[in-house]
Amino acid sequence: MHEKGEAVPDHLTIERESELRRDVERVRDDGVETTQDSSAIAQGVSVNTAVHDGVFKIFMGLFAAILAIFYLTFSHDAETVFMIGICAFYCLMYFGTPIVLRRASREKRENKDWTEFLDEPFSTNTGLISGRTALLQICIVPAALAICVIGICVVIALSR
Repeated sequence: MHEKGEAVPDHLTIERESELRRDVERVRDDGVETTQDSSAIAQGVSVNTAVHDGVFKIFMGLFAAILAIFYLTFSHDAETVFMIGICAFYCLMYFGTPIVLRRASREKRENKDWTEFLDEPFSTNTGLISGRTALLQICIVPAALAICVIGICVVIALSR
């Protein structure tokens, strides 16, 4: 329905349909399936819906590295070390809560091999991606932050 209860003109739906077809073709050209009931499932390939524990460990490790770099840079000042301790506490709460909730649940997850996770399709709200792409999407921001923190802390250390 359009404004005031009018029917949507046909040319708008045709334009939208052609736009969606272009998007689907672009996604297929990228080697990514668009829906779970696509050829991956038809061929009997299992689709991951949960992130592998290794991805979570890499994610946590990157944040731990950032805190360690900050500690090494600012360890001479007690007030700064106190603030880094507060950040570490928040990181423990941020990462610890999902770990505790997962262990407390009665539902058991299937533990897949790391290479299986990376090679098999991974289901997202927008379609299927590879496990490698999921790893990249999850860890690219913390990795970029770690690189930036290293650069900033090197500049701070050299300016002393």
